Amino acid sequence: MFEEPQDLLAQPDTGRVRLPSPLMRLSGHRVGRVFPFGCSALCMPLWGLLAALIAGSSVAAAPRPVLMIGDSHATFNVSGPTAAPFSDLLRDMLGDEFLLLNTSRGGTASVTWNPMTPCSRTFLAPDCPSSGSWYAQEAQPFASFDWIDPMIAVVMLGTNDSLGFMLSQPTNTASYLLNIATLTQALLGDGVAQVMLLTPPPLPSLGPRFDPGQARLLGYRNLLLDYCRSTLGVRCGPDVFTLIDRQGDFSGTSIHLNAAGHAKLADALHQSILSVPEPPIVSLLGVGLFCLAILGGVPFTGRVPTRARIQAGRNRTLCSDGARTGRPPTT
Repeated sequence: MFEEPQDLLAQPDTGRVRLPSPLMRLSGHRVGRVFPFGCSALCMPLWGLLAALIAGSSVAAAPRPVLMIGDSHATFNVSGPTAAPFSDLLRDMLGDEFLLLNTSRGGTASVTWNPMTPCSRTFLAPDCPSSGSWYAQEAQPFASFDWIDPMIAVVMLGTNDSLGFMLSQPTNTASYLLNIATLTQALLGDGVAQVMLLTPPPLPSLGPRFDPGQARLLGYRNLLLDYCRSTLGVRCGPDVFTLIDRQGDFSGTSIHLNAAGHAKLADALHQSILSVPEPPIVSLLGVGLFCLAILGGVPFTGRVPTRARIQAGRNRTLCSDGARTGRPPTT
């Protein structure tokens, strides 16, 4: 049975102690049990530390995936002088720490991306699958992929809904929310860690012909904000509806943002993505290293079980059979 060092048990029961080092074991205590490869307690933790450092460097080098779902605002359409859309600007801002996967397609609406909606072939979607949904073909392969870091999905839809473009009629607010909620839950169910919902941009201020669509967009915005504030796994992104100026961020008679509008949107979205908490690096190697630190005596300062629980063999609960014997852990 594993025997705890007496000097550890004699320390004050504060919940924070310093475990004895291998040198202390060699000078005043028995040398630990012999581990595989003929390695004593002095060198086994070093193998674990080396493995953890290698794994940690690999994890740190992996970019965090960001899946983007949208319409022509997120593809190439910029009103006025030729300029890069916000998606391209965002990719440059995020740099090598993120991997932007832009699946947006011009002409699509919330119903297009609803996983329950069968895909219909149009000139905007000539590669629509003969069966299944547009979501299943375009977004699900990325959402369900086993990424090293948890994925963030960014969704901005609504302009085509409000105008009824490529639809039989404009989308009412209830149907819009149902489409977005169904898409969001599909993303979360396929493995996405966080879904960030952006309110749709407004329509340009070009007279009364856009007033009905602008009123629908306002309704979409209000329902969307309520939904993202109250749903687990969902974050509210930039409120694009109020961020974009209906006059200064459009050019001519186009419903697409100009260069200034795209730059403003890219900057706001960049800040929102950076605000998503970093995923904790939790792995079997980390647990195994912690166990080796206890068994082998590597210097370690941190929270440990209370003295009573150490005496009861708490280390055997923390360290699974796999961490102590090299066999796969049991669940």
